[in-house]
Amino acid sequence: GDSGGPLSVNNTVIGIGSFVISCGGTYPDVYTRVYHFLDWIKKTKENN
Repeated sequence: GDSGGPLSVNNTVIGIGSFVISCGGTYPDVYTRVYHFLDWIKKTKENN
């Protein structure tokens, strides 16, 4: 996936694309788990 793009399962975002080694290459894409940042995401949404 593209950097910043979502990784979703059953219409729930579980990851955000971090980086790709090469497009279409043999290495997997790297994602950041959203779960660990839920409190920060909720607070940021409330304050903006």
